[in-house]
Amino acid sequence: MVRHGRLSTGCQTCRKRKIKCDKLRPACTQCVRSGWQCPQDADSVHRMFIYCGPQTMATNTPRSLHTTTSRISSCNAKQQPFIKHGREYLDLDSSIPKEVVQPLHCRATEYYLANHVLRPTRAIRGYNEYLYTFSTEVLKDPMVATSLSAVGLAAYSHKYRYPEILSEARCEYVRSLRFINSALSSSQANAATDAIVISILLLISYESHTAETRRTISNRYAHVKGAATLLCLRGDASISSCPRRQLFHHLFSCISVHCIMLSLPLPGDLVLLHEKALRYVDTTSDPSWRLSELIIKVIEFRDDLRSGRIRGPDTIIFAAQKLDSELASVADTFPSSWQFEIFTLRGRSELVFGEDFHVYPDLWIGYTWNNLRACRMILLDEIRRQLEQRTILAQPCIMAGLLQHQQTLAKLHQLSSDICATVPQHCGYHLELLNCTGPNETSTPHKHLRHSDTGIPRDAGAHLLFWPFINAGQFTPSQHQRNWIAGRIPSVGQQGALIADILKLGQRVF
Repeated sequence: MVRHGRLSTGCQTCRKRKIKCDKLRPACTQCVRSGWQCPQDADSVHRMFIYCGPQTMATNTPRSLHTTTSRISSCNAKQQPFIKHGREYLDLDSSIPKEVVQPLHCRATEYYLANHVLRPTRAIRGYNEYLYTFSTEVLKDPMVATSLSAVGLAAYSHKYRYPEILSEARCEYVRSLRFINSALSSSQANAATDAIVISILLLISYESHTAETRRTISNRYAHVKGAATLLCLRGDASISSCPRRQLFHHLFSCISVHCIMLSLPLPGDLVLLHEKALRYVDTTSDPSWRLSELIIKVIEFRDDLRSGRIRGPDTIIFAAQKLDSELASVADTFPSSWQFEIFTLRGRSELVFGEDFHVYPDLWIGYTWNNLRACRMILLDEIRRQLEQRTILAQPCIMAGLLQHQQTLAKLHQLSSDICATVPQHCGYHLELLNCTGPNETSTPHKHLRHSDTGIPRDAGAHLLFWPFINAGQFTPSQHQRNWIAGRIPSVGQQGALIADILKLGQRVF
């Protein structure tokens, strides 16, 4: 096998057409103009190496190396390339493999770890970073290894467009479920292990990559609730170390999203564990944990609505406005190191909604901003709905209600636009767009060059867009904006196509 020279980073279509590619992601300008789906560099793995026979090796070998090889061959011309093995002679040329083949499971697992797992930092962000911090014994557990293989194969299959690999991923998924069920059927003391919780979270990620219907949301909730129950059984031991707090934070984020979508309450024991976990973190330097306290209140608000504990448009509007004010105040208290810059394009681009896009000091900071915006949109949409209901009932102060309704729609549109402005950085093409920006008085020239998305691979960054994008797409009052979001949903697994189809039809995901 011989290594090619420097690989072109242009998309596969532009290389075949032999035209210049601007290398924008997720789609280059040439493909966008022609209405094609940009394949990006999907064939990069196959172009990295090429098998060469003896004749090709002779033409590709440098002259100095070829001369040295000739000398060695002439000195050993009388020696035959055979070795004696018992009574037989083995041909050395036939026994040496001509290529190194890595097992598919290993390749897929390495791909997932490299592209979907956050690197650990001093901050506790969750989202799979504990796969680097837990002990080797935990990660080598057959249950964890099988779960990791299942999600790795699913992600690898979608990334490189190998649908035939999905059947192998499903087999690994079923094997992992059997491991988990066997472990859970054992004694209570041995059941609540780190390996089981990690395996369940990996299977939840697998289901996200293979989601084909809305029914997978309820299926994922059943798994994440089971993992939460196991953590609660261990009590304070669940947050006794940094890796376990990372694991807890990831699980808490997963179950929070599902509880909001299904209007279900958080388990009480999990809320108590969250309060205890706050003692180990500095909420001043890391406001995302302070935001998680308000997310609990948003979950309680939606559960109260579903159960009918709060009724009447005025009561609901008052409760929603109070929560929205608290969320807005948290954004006002974000430290200066959490502030973003706004850049304006000199021209129009399909990769940006409108003319502006944001650049954050760190991609996780951008995700936290989007998480806050998503929660505010949930509350503002409920305010909008109740105002419309109050207008239908012809209650007094209709003019004041209409003004408030217009203000609410304007806030929804602005929050959705702010989420859309984070897409270039989440999808990794913001640096290319910076070359097309005009002067901006609000930002220091070239300050963005100091920004680093430390420890967040591009695929993981795109995956972090799903939850904010769902809210931005279904709650925005602009159909044009909804169509743009549906066309920009990151293609990380099948759930992207599922959400895009729902938004294009103008339906609600939850």
